[in-house]
Amino acid sequence: MPAAAAALRPGGRLVFSTLAHYLSGSSAQPDVTAGRVRAKTPEGKATTMARWVLEEQVWVKLLDQAGLTDINIEVWPAASNRPRTAATLGFGAGGVGPSVSGRRTRSASSVRARPSSW
Repeated sequence: MPAAAAALRPGGRLVFSTLAHYLSGSSAQPDVTAGRVRAKTPEGKATTMARWVLEEQVWVKLLDQAGLTDINIEVWPAASNRPRTAATLGFGAGGVGPSVSGRRTRSASSVRARPSSW
């Protein structure tokens, strides 16, 4: 997060999405801990990879600690209840420094959900 925050120009936004929980149905991590998930190499060999599936408040804390401002979260429900589907968390956060309006918000308590239109 610090590298992403440093790369943003004043008024810029970091936008990303991630799983709200593991595809297995397991809950997101309550701490900054990467989980191991099954994957395949390009050759088809079974392996595992690190996957950051964190609770909303953990992501907010990381964004806030990196100096990002105007943090917004949206939760998109899974498209179906079939196995290996998950809800998605969408995040938007402003760059450090003054925003376009000239005001800054850094507190995680300023997090607000945004409508689907952003």
